[in-house]
Order: sequence, then C-alpha cells, then structure tokens
Amino acid sequence: MARSPGRAPPCGSAPYSEVRYAEIRLAECPSDALRVAESRGMRLPYVPDEDEDTGDAPPGA
Repeated sequence: MARSPGRAPPCGSAPYSEVRYAEIRLAECPSDALRVAESRGMRLPYVPDEDEDTGDAPPGA
C-alpha cells in the first residue's frame, strides 16, 4: 500500500526512543502552561468589579 504525501507513517515505524521523547515533552506541556499562567496572574494588578462593594462610599449615597 502506497503512502500519500503528508500522512503519518504506519504504526510501529518510529523508534522507541523517539516516541518516548515525544511522550515526555507532551507530558511537560500542561505543567508548563499552568506555571506560566500562574506567574502572569501573580503579576496582574487587582481590579475590583464594578458591582463589587469597595466600602468607599457611605451606604445610600
């Protein structure tokens, strides 16, 4: 069976070490993304919502 261009090779044709390397790198992706998101979140200033009561104005004002 001829393979068309742009298609992945049949299963079993990649060496184990390459598959293992790809597995390790893919497993790192979610933890890296979470680490970056938390880091960026810590650097953002806190901005209260408009409907959040800040306690600055006296009640009924």
